[in-house]
Amino acid sequence: MTKTDIAKRVVGFVVGAGTTKIVGSIIQKNTEFEKKKDRIAAASASLVIGAMASDASMKYTDTRSTRSSISETQASDSDRYQTVSTLAHMHGL
Repeated sequence: MTKTDIAKRVVGFVVGAGTTKIVGSIIQKNTEFEKKKDRIAAASASLVIGAMASDASMKYTDTRSTRSSISETQASDSDRYQTVSTLAHMHGL
């Protein structure tokens, strides 16, 4: 496992934990629970939503890092020159 993979997992965990906390707080503040099973269902729902957010963020970072590595390896010298020329022209250089 590379450092990049570890970073992706950490980001996914943080996103999932944060989402779980936020959703749980919203549910707790806006819902009146009649029975204990209702509280358990709400907690379970917030965990599932957090897990979904974690999965989505990891897929997103995988896609972004794959696109970056592909575009870096496929860029030709003429592509790089064109990009630099365009940026220089945009900034009046």
